[in-house]
Amino acid sequence: CRDEAWPPLRQSYYAAWVLAVVQMCAQFNNGVMTLMVEPVKRDLGLTDMQMSYLLGFSVALFHVLVGVPGAILVDRYNRKWLMTISVGIWSAATSACGMAQSFWQFFVARVGIGVGESISGPLSYSMLADYFPPAKLPRAIAIYNVGFQGGTALSLLLGALMIYVLTGLPTIDVPLLGTVRDWQMVFILTGLLGLPIILLVVT
Repeated sequence: CRDEAWPPLRQSYYAAWVLAVVQMCAQFNNGVMTLMVEPVKRDLGLTDMQMSYLLGFSVALFHVLVGVPGAILVDRYNRKWLMTISVGIWSAATSACGMAQSFWQFFVARVGIGVGESISGPLSYSMLADYFPPAKLPRAIAIYNVGFQGGTALSLLLGALMIYVLTGLPTIDVPLLGTVRDWQMVFILTGLLGLPIILLVVT
């Protein structure tokens, strides 16, 4: 029989699927970037080398630098609220990509995504270990990993749909921010998708 020390299975599986949705959102945020290479290069006047920094280096570097110190926070503070903050940071940073008017502004926004996502993995695995006994933990991790593949597929399907719908929209001149183009709106809307995810994490 199930050990009374563990939460009810329904609650545990709910948590596992919420964490999978969080991971899916993270993968979606990153995947959309791969669809935006050409318009970003064209409108911001970037080189292939600069795009390589934006696509990988900016996010991966801070995953490495912030990941281990961030994991220490996981051991010391409330993990639900840390996850809420994590999703909030990378969602805001994704929207900030849509407001960038130069390489360095875009780079800083991408760094923000890396910082926000760096503790998502340690948080998720730590929470799953608290919700599931060892015998059922592999199943929970399998559910969580659905977010990796699901997020990648979603970024290509929904990202392409968003690009199709928004392509051709007139540019908008926003005070203090500058010109917002159709592809930038995709980043802004993608970041706003984090808001319902934050509400889900709070539950």
